[in-house]
Amino acid sequence: MAEASKAKTTFDLADLGSKISRMTPYGFLGADGRLRGFDTFEVPVRPADYDEAFTKKLLELNPIYQLPDFLSYHFDYFLSESDEGGEFLHHIEYVILPRLNTTHNTAPYSLVVEWLGIQKQLMFSQHKQQRIKFLEAAYKAACEYSPAQPLSVSINPVELGKELDMDRSTVSRIVNELVQDGHVTSTLGMKAMFVTREGTRELEGGTEPKSAVQQNFHFAQGSTSTVATGSNSVQVTNTGQGAMLNVASGGQVTQAINGAQATSLADLVEQLKQALDGEPKLESHKEDIAEELRRIDVQLQKPEPKKSILARSFETLHDLAKDGLGSATGHVVFELLQQVPHLLGAAF
Repeated sequence: MAEASKAKTTFDLADLGSKISRMTPYGFLGADGRLRGFDTFEVPVRPADYDEAFTKKLLELNPIYQLPDFLSYHFDYFLSESDEGGEFLHHIEYVILPRLNTTHNTAPYSLVVEWLGIQKQLMFSQHKQQRIKFLEAAYKAACEYSPAQPLSVSINPVELGKELDMDRSTVSRIVNELVQDGHVTSTLGMKAMFVTREGTRELEGGTEPKSAVQQNFHFAQGSTSTVATGSNSVQVTNTGQGAMLNVASGGQVTQAINGAQATSLADLVEQLKQALDGEPKLESHKEDIAEELRRIDVQLQKPEPKKSILARSFETLHDLAKDGLGSATGHVVFELLQQVPHLLGAAF
């Protein structure tokens, strides 16, 4: 039974079921109109019996404004037994609510509709947080497996869900929602899942890690550029044949660059746009290049651009240029991209 303080607005459904079974009457109607052989017997309780009793209780609540608390109490109990509250809300909306709609008392119906709206909004927010958590974990795993091509990495969503303490039904819902949003693609039976470019765009609003982050850029054959960013520290280095050393530390920056040179990230992006737009060999990658440039522009317009997103987009531009041009050297595009680590480290 419910707590004493809530006794007026709650009841035990299991106890209700036993009462229903004991109060089922039967008898014989004689020719004189009198009922003979009246008795009661036990019969199995039908789901409709619970629905009828629940609806009746809603209509009998006094004062009627206790109805939202009554529903929340039973909803909380349901959630203590199951992680998927959607089943309870669907039952209220599609089974109980139509029963209330057949009565002349409109107040209970209106209060249930209002309560459902609030719970759906709360559940939508909860589901959105779960989707972001799941998508972030999937993309992180893909990046760890293949930093250069994370969108080509196959993720097992069920196994990923286990790592996040999510059961299969929750994972199934999340994957279906992510597929509908275009953030991932998945095979039948959830055997494999791939994060899409739309999915990475969704993650742009995520929180940038506070701990030190290192991004590696492979812009030219035999050379590596690394930018390490973290609390109170920025370091940028270029190594490789013919490479010049670039170091940024605190407010002091020393740099030497051969060839095309940009004074800022915004300047570099404008030069990149001109160099990429005038190259016919990159026509097949035109849409992907435009998408990455758009993403970079969005970040640069923010008060606090996220370096991790910028680094990822510049790396993708490098890969696209290399694929279209057939080489990672000898083009102004790559001369410009070599400057990214320094500018990225010194800009913010």
